[in-house]
Amino acid sequence: MKPAPFRYLRARSLDEAVGALAAAGPDDDVRVIAGGQSLGPMLNLRLVRPTLLVDIHRIAALRTVEALPDGGVRIGACVTHAALEDLPADAAMPSGLASMLRQVAGGIACRAVRCRGTIGGSLAHADPAADWPSAFAALGASVELAGPGGRRRVAARDFCHGLFETAIVPGEVVAAVVLPGSGILSWGHRKHCRKVGEFAHALAACVDRGGDTVEAWLGATGGAPVAIALDRALVEGNGGSGAPRRARLRERIAALLPAAIAPGDAYARHLHAQVAAEAVIDALANPS
Repeated sequence: MKPAPFRYLRARSLDEAVGALAAAGPDDDVRVIAGGQSLGPMLNLRLVRPTLLVDIHRIAALRTVEALPDGGVRIGACVTHAALEDLPADAAMPSGLASMLRQVAGGIACRAVRCRGTIGGSLAHADPAADWPSAFAALGASVELAGPGGRRRVAARDFCHGLFETAIVPGEVVAAVVLPGSGILSWGHRKHCRKVGEFAHALAACVDRGGDTVEAWLGATGGAPVAIALDRALVEGNGGSGAPRRARLRERIAALLPAAIAPGDAYARHLHAQVAAEAVIDALANPS
């Protein structure tokens, strides 16, 4: 199929894109496109029929990775997954942060998709099985939104509200993701797919910051990412290694899974708990 007819605007700046959204009338359906890896198929299948498509992909300011004075990093919304997968060894960011970004990005779909897909598009689309929502929540990131009233930040842990639902309000565009530059002692990221490149059936991201609790963020839950907090003493006192240790930790996590995650599906709940256990074990075993 082909998309329904629509008007097209290639925005030259973020202000121009926000202005186009603000100028939309009550009968307009304006959509923002960056890499198009999710919106493109939806247009072709006519699942969405916008009256105006605003293309932000070539806005230079949205395609940069900027080191911040506090040691953090600001990643423009149109930075591709491939650009993060290919971060150089001397990237101007903490090594633990860079290594986690590389691994998460490198596990998304296939290289062709990673070369076009963007972090801002992934977050705005808010597919529950996407990698970035849970990873950025675990990293303590914030999402920078630009709208008619200026810019605001929303914590990544609060950004996704549910299936394809986010904190974006009409007229706003994802401008960047801002990541803190300290506090990452170690990390783990795991997911389960039936075959390489498919959307995950279960995924989890864990960042150890040395507190009394170890937090894992679960994705592919059918809605917003879900946080599981584990007492550090219990996790580190789990003892052993290999399959027995994973089994004990999986049982602890399974007991904490909200009832809303795969209700009535024992296998899916087992899978979520197993993947989360592996992410936590990786985080505790692999210092940055």
